[in-house]
Amino acid sequence: MSLRSRAADVVALDEMSARAVGVLLGRSEASDVVDGQVALVARQREAWVISSDVDDPLRLDPDLEVYPVPG
Repeated sequence: MSLRSRAADVVALDEMSARAVGVLLGRSEASDVVDGQVALVARQREAWVISSDVDDPLRLDPDLEVYPVPG
């Protein structure tokens, strides 16, 4: 899948989002900003996540719908 695909969104990490990600990471005792941004956007958009490590986004938000990368 290409980043130009309609199935993928590229979302900017602005200051407000960065602060929200920081709060989410702090509460979860995590440090991966990308995982935090993915979890935050998925929650906001009520979207599901495809990840090579399904435990990472679920640690940040256990209510996310997360699927492993196929293959």
